[in-house]
Amino acid sequence: MLAVVATLVTALLAFPTAYIISRLSRELSSLMMVGMMLTRLSRSMASADRLAEIFARSGPLMEGVLTVGTPLVVLPVLYHLLWHGRLIADLCSATLADDTQIALGTGW
Repeated sequence: MLAVVATLVTALLAFPTAYIISRLSRELSSLMMVGMMLTRLSRSMASADRLAEIFARSGPLMEGVLTVGTPLVVLPVLYHLLWHGRLIADLCSATLADDTQIALGTGW
């Protein structure tokens, strides 16, 4: 009987602790995700500024991307800038390729 009472008391005391730990874990995870997103955003902004500098004079797409950094990181930023008109490319005569000439646009 004493073991059952001890188990119940332990369970009752452990519940609030487990709840608090679970809640703190969720809050810390949220804060960590926000921190990672802010870091990624600041890197993207730096890449966007650098791409705008490089393409102030028209040049080949991939040459400019490789100047800024890793294509896996820089290409999404470049596509975003193209979409918003900050960078422009003549896509009427050909599709987007490594040698497509990119220039600074008037977007934003």
